Amino acid sequence: MEKVPPALGIEFARNNISVTAGHSYDLKIYINKSQIYIGDSIVIEAIGNNENIVFTKEIILTEDDFTADIPVKSCLITAEVETANPVELYARCGEYSSNCNVSVIKEEIIYPENGIQFEKSNVIFSPDINHKKIKLYFDKSKIKNNDLILITDTSNGKLKCATPTFSIESGNMINENIGFILLEFSGGDLNDEYTVVASCKNGYDTLNVLIKAAKHSNHEKLGDIAGYELVNDETATGAYQSWFDINDKKVKIDVKNKINKAFVSEWNDTLNKKSLNQLKPKSLYYVISLVCFESAQIYAKREFSQGHIQEGNYEEYMQIVEEKKNQYFNAFLNIESK
Repeated sequence: MEKVPPALGIEFARNNISVTAGHSYDLKIYINKSQIYIGDSIVIEAIGNNENIVFTKEIILTEDDFTADIPVKSCLITAEVETANPVELYARCGEYSSNCNVSVIKEEIIYPENGIQFEKSNVIFSPDINHKKIKLYFDKSKIKNNDLILITDTSNGKLKCATPTFSIESGNMINENIGFILLEFSGGDLNDEYTVVASCKNGYDTLNVLIKAAKHSNHEKLGDIAGYELVNDETATGAYQSWFDINDKKVKIDVKNKINKAFVSEWNDTLNKKSLNQLKPKSLYYVISLVCFESAQIYAKREFSQGHIQEGNYEEYMQIVEEKKNQYFNAFLNIESK
C-alpha cells in the first residue's frame, strides 16, 4: 500500500497505540512538505494523565528532513506504568494538528512493519513437546481481513503447523489494529534447525527454529513433593481431602474431611500430625493414594503450562492425572515390597 502525504500537514502514523509498561515506542509523524517548511516546529502535548508516559515534546524540522518524498520524524514514547485510560497526544504545527491515543499495558506488544511479525526471531522447541506455541502478530491497517497468511518451513514435513493457512479474522485483537494468532507446531527431529516463513500479500517474516532437548530445573531433579503430613489445625476445614502446600512443598491431608474419615477409621480430632505410623496398612495406602494424586496433578499442570496438553482438552488432562497417579502408586508399592 503506497503511502501518500498527509492531507492536513502532519499526521501520526497511528491513531491508537498500546505500549508495554517499562518499554519505549517510536511513534512516527508523517509530514506534507508542501504545507510544512524547514525551520517549522512540531509541538507535542499530552491531554490526560501524562505522568504515566515520557515523550518527545518538540521537533524542529531541518533541511535534511526534507530530502524524502514524505518526511518522517519520530516521537519517542517511554511508558512508565500501566494506565487505566489512554493518554491523548496532541501534535501541532501552525494550523495543522494530529492526535494519537496512548495506552500503557502489561502485555508485550509488537507492531509489525510489514503487516505480520513473529514475537521472536529465534526459538528453541523441545522434541518431546507435542504442542509448541508462538505468537504471530498482525496489523489490520496493513492486511485485509480476508487476506490469507501462509506458514511454510524448511523441515521437509518434519515440523508441522496446525494451521498452515489462515486469515486474521481468527486472531485475538489487542487494540484497534494490532492482534495475534497463536501458532501451534508439532514434530521436528532432535538438533535439527529449520526456518519457518509467515507470508502474506504485503510482506513476510521468518522464524529460526532449533529442536533441542529441554533442560530440567533443579526443582524437577529433586522432585516436586518434599513430603506429606496430616493436618488438624486451622487450615483443616474439611472442605478438601488433600492439597499441595507450595510453601513447604508438602501434601497436606485433612483429617476432618468426611471422605477421609470414612476411609481411615482410626483418624480422630486428637490424632497427631506426624502419626502416619499409627495407620493400618490399608489406611496408609489410602493416604499414599492422595499423595500420588496431588503429585499427578502437579505433573499434569506442568505439562499444560509447557504446551503438552491443548487448552480445553480436559479429557487428556484427566487421563494424564490417572496414568501418573497409578504410576506413582505402583512405584510406592515396589518400594514397600523390598
